[in-house]
Amino acid sequence: MKKIILLLFIAIIGFSCSGGKSVKISVKNDSAIDRENEIAEISMSSVTEMLGLSDTAQFVILDAQGKQLPYQLTYDGKLIFPVTVKA
Repeated sequence: MKKIILLLFIAIIGFSCSGGKSVKISVKNDSAIDRENEIAEISMSSVTEMLGLSDTAQFVILDAQGKQLPYQLTYDGKLIFPVTVKA
């Protein structure tokens, strides 16, 4: 599967005791075909590091239109979420 890394901007908004923080992650599709409802992943430790979050902090993932996306934390420390990206 080809890498998905720039076109759809995902804003991860973390809420901690110090207030809300956000990080934008770019997702792009290097393949020649549109990718619909694919799964993107990022290391959860890199997310908590970028946002300065504790392991128990709550956060929300939003797509470019501000729609909340479902996500899952995997057994091996990955944060996975669905993306749809044009070719």
